Parts: sequence; structure tokens; C-alpha cells
Amino acid sequence: PRDYAPGEEMLLFFAKVLIFEEIVDVYNVKMSRDSRLAPIARQINYSHHKDEMRHLVFGRNLVKELFLLNAANWSKETVQGVRHYLASYFSATWKEYYNPDVYRDAGLEDPYRLQEAAIESPGAQGRRRKITEGCIRYFLENNILEEAPVL
Repeated sequence: PRDYAPGEEMLLFFAKVLIFEEIVDVYNVKMSRDSRLAPIARQINYSHHKDEMRHLVFGRNLVKELFLLNAANWSKETVQGVRHYLASYFSATWKEYYNPDVYRDAGLEDPYRLQEAAIESPGAQGRRRKITEGCIRYFLENNILEEAPVL
């Protein structure tokens, strides 16, 4: 627990939800188009994508509004803290996709080394950038972030 500037906690909550939903939506679209999946799985992902589109539009508008409404009244330190937190959240969210328990459960040795190797592989880095480029561009264009986070 910590003290938040007025509006800070709400902005962080909705920005984190938006980041997560933006990433998941890319996967919903990919799976809805993947002919290797059963038709019912493709349809579920397509339906989820259609439903999420409303949430994403709402989330983007709300995050922008909350930032504009509150950031002007925050100290420089609070604004920088919010930016740092959100940049770190992008990285932390992606790290969840590389859970070392999965490697351990598959019987592979040194799961944490494998996790790091997977995270740092150029192919994975490129994939993370591509998947989050629209979301990051949105945060940059609206001055919520000043620079793209390290993924």
C-alpha cells in the first residue's frame, strides 16, 4: 500500500487493463484465423475479439481522458513515476508468457536459464514489439509514455 496522487491509482488500473487486453486481443485474432484450430475454438476467439473491441475503444478513451485530466495537476515526479510504472508493466506482462514452471513441467533442465534465453531471443523480442506496437504507439501519441518501453 502507498499513497497515490489524485486520479493516479485509477489511471494505473485502467492503463494496466488496457495493456493486457491489447495483447490478448492480438492472440484472439490470430487464433480466430488459425485453420489448425477446431472451428468452435476459432469462433470463440472471433467472438471474444468482437466483444473486446468495444472494451479496447472504451479503455483507450478512458485512459487518455484520465491522463489528461490528472497529469496536469501532478508533480513532475508523479508523472515520471506513472510513466516508469507503465513501461515496467509492459515488460512484466510479457514476462508472464515465459513462465519457468512450464519448462520445468516439460522436464527441461534449468528453467530460469531457458526463460531468460526465450525472453532475450531476437525472434521473441520482435514478436513482442509487433504485438504491442499499436498499444505503445497509442501511449506515446497521447504523451502517457515518452519513450517505448523495453520489451
